[in-house]
Amino acid sequence: MTSRIRWAVAALAVVAGLGAARVEAQPAAVSGGGWEVSIAPLYLWASELDGAMTVGPRNVPIFMDFGTAVKNLSATFTFDAEVRKGRWGAFADLGFVRLGTDTEYDVIRPGRLTAKGRVELDNLIFETGGAAWLTRDFAVIGGVRTYTFSPNVTLGVADIDLREVEISKTNVDAIAGVTWRPKLSPRLTLLTRADMGAGQSDFTWSGLVAVEYHVKPAFGLLVGYKGLGIDTGDPRGLAAAGGLSVPTTYDVTHYGPVFAGTFHWGR
Repeated sequence: MTSRIRWAVAALAVVAGLGAARVEAQPAAVSGGGWEVSIAPLYLWASELDGAMTVGPRNVPIFMDFGTAVKNLSATFTFDAEVRKGRWGAFADLGFVRLGTDTEYDVIRPGRLTAKGRVELDNLIFETGGAAWLTRDFAVIGGVRTYTFSPNVTLGVADIDLREVEISKTNVDAIAGVTWRPKLSPRLTLLTRADMGAGQSDFTWSGLVAVEYHVKPAFGLLVGYKGLGIDTGDPRGLAAAGGLSVPTTYDVTHYGPVFAGTFHWGR
């Protein structure tokens, strides 16, 4: 079991234990009967990327700190939404990041040449599911997470035909976990969540610890720390340029601070 997996399991156990204690202490503390809606449009996840990717016979270490990612950022979009009525709720989260950079490669065809190229890396993470609130601030959650990893490499050398290399794969995984959101004061709420799952991936997990400051009843500011990992396990053939099937795996972790403005209705 890797250190990242141990961290995920430990986080899930801590949140579940704290939440279970809360459930036992407040068995009747549930939401009212009206609708509650919360959204966080265009939140910032200052995420670093760490792990490894294999393409065919090659293993490629992956590491990108947030400063490097910002320099190479081509496009980004994020959105988080939750609804709740009584004991039941639903959630959805979408995060898209495109990183692009110009670089140079050594190309052997027929001799060693330098090729100027463009690399674009798309990451699309989407999750949706439901929640069963056992108390006002503790729930068990379940749903689906999809993770799309799409590197695109374009090379160009005079008098040599080099095709664009594009590999894309979307993994769909079932997830289950818990969330605990106790109020620390009239204006402060602690937000915690931990989940894990599997499916087309061997293992996936995520964890969040954050604090939200309620500036107004309908508006808040959130700051916290989030991690998400995915391990695809055994190599799977992905379609590359020219219809080739390339055995590819990835085992990566996204981690870093989260900042958001939050909007609430029905509280």
